[in-house]
Amino acid sequence: MVEEVAFFFPSVRALLGYCHAGPRQPPVGHHPNRIQDWYDQFAEQRSQRANGPIIYGTKNKGDRTAALVEEAVSAGFRHIASASSHYTNYNEAGVGAGWTAAAMTPGGPSRKEMFLQTMFLSPSNPDWKPADAATKSMGVEDQVRASLEKSLRDLRTDYVDCFLYHNLKNKLDPLENVLRAWRIMESYVDAGTVRSLGITNVHDALYFDQFYESVRIKPAVVQVRFHSNRQFGMPMRWKFRELGIVEQLFWILTGNGHAILHPATKAAAAECSLTPQQFIYGFILAMGAGKIHPLIGTTNRKHMEEDLEVAKYFDDAWPERKLFVDRWFGRVALKEFAGKVFRRPDLIAHLEDDKKKKDHPAS
Repeated sequence: MVEEVAFFFPSVRALLGYCHAGPRQPPVGHHPNRIQDWYDQFAEQRSQRANGPIIYGTKNKGDRTAALVEEAVSAGFRHIASASSHYTNYNEAGVGAGWTAAAMTPGGPSRKEMFLQTMFLSPSNPDWKPADAATKSMGVEDQVRASLEKSLRDLRTDYVDCFLYHNLKNKLDPLENVLRAWRIMESYVDAGTVRSLGITNVHDALYFDQFYESVRIKPAVVQVRFHSNRQFGMPMRWKFRELGIVEQLFWILTGNGHAILHPATKAAAAECSLTPQQFIYGFILAMGAGKIHPLIGTTNRKHMEEDLEVAKYFDDAWPERKLFVDRWFGRVALKEFAGKVFRRPDLIAHLEDDKKKKDHPAS
């Protein structure tokens, strides 16, 4: 079954084909599919240094943010995820300094080749930085305006590619407050200052349905945690796929240390001449079939390059991408691997369902 699925989904073929790829080489507006459109639009323009559908996350980088973002962009990352300077764990001015420094180097990317996203954080969130009492006392509409305007200055850009509403981690912000903020976010899309919108930490189907039906400009992105305490996102994944929404997954390695250490991961990674971390990222990309983008927050240049190396097998812009099915991994099977390592064989069920739809289209 896995081999059959692989022939219909390039992202699965890419992971399966990776195992026989030989020695690793150096890494070479408001439309719901805006992020996927960006990857497609610039596929022919990206060099081998700008690889694949992975995102460099800038949380908890502190005073090292500028240097690390410059390093990440120089290594090949083009999608950078940030957040408002009101968020205690982000240094957005450092993000702006970092990507622009990389852009000024020979062969550095232009603004059009970058995908910059930021987040609005409500003062009700415990991660709010208690440094600006005036902003905290504003209504939510003015808070959104102040957040985005400062993000534009800090990121050194006149537009952002995606603007997310950052929900609470353990409970959801009141829907009324989210909708008030979203209307202002929509106005920036109308003005061309924001290209797409998204929301984080949505894990309640009824809440999401009410939100989705209430907004004029639909979310292009939902950013969620990949962890067992959220069932790895499975209860909501079908809905997001049906609506054409891209998932951005975080906590892939941090929250799944057991997966990295699992004998099945080590065996598969060794067979493919990968590190266990690389193999897990490859599995996530294969599982997503183009609709899941991992957030990667490494501070190590070698690891950046290793992650980009995996991602290039999911990037149509890379002309030497291997698309043949690896027989060894075919015997292991994605479903079996998901069951052993994550105890969720249904993590790839949507791939089989898509194949059935392709084989038997509705009349």
